[in-house]
Amino acid sequence: MINLMYKHAILKLKNQGYSNREVSKMLNINRKTVAKYWNEYQMNIKSLDDPNADIGLIQEKIAKAPKYDSSNRKKVKYTKEVDEYLNHILESEKRNDSSLAGHKQVLTVVQIHKMLLAKGFDISYQSVAFYVRKKREVASANL
Repeated sequence: MINLMYKHAILKLKNQGYSNREVSKMLNINRKTVAKYWNEYQMNIKSLDDPNADIGLIQEKIAKAPKYDSSNRKKVKYTKEVDEYLNHILESEKRNDSSLAGHKQVLTVVQIHKMLLAKGFDISYQSVAFYVRKKREVASANL
């Protein structure tokens, strides 16, 4: 994900005659990203030739910060199997806690993450922490 500064750097370097590959190496970003913003810029410049074009709107498109739509992204690492195993861990934790008469035998997120890794799941600590917190909040709200 790039910010407005990178977008303008791409356009400036490309206008100076650098290739997509050179710009990508200079800015340490993917050359497809360079191509995307350069092609978008070129289309906007071409639309300025249209006598009916709204110049202010085109200038605004060129100068605006990149926008990303992440609403259609799916969870890659947090699969149904991970969710089921996490539910299993939290249920067994709940059973242990009740059998010890409420002595709060709660696993840490680090321990849960290690258990998931030992089971063969490739998932980050941050993802595990997020879902454990979410599931524990739901469980405490249901009490």
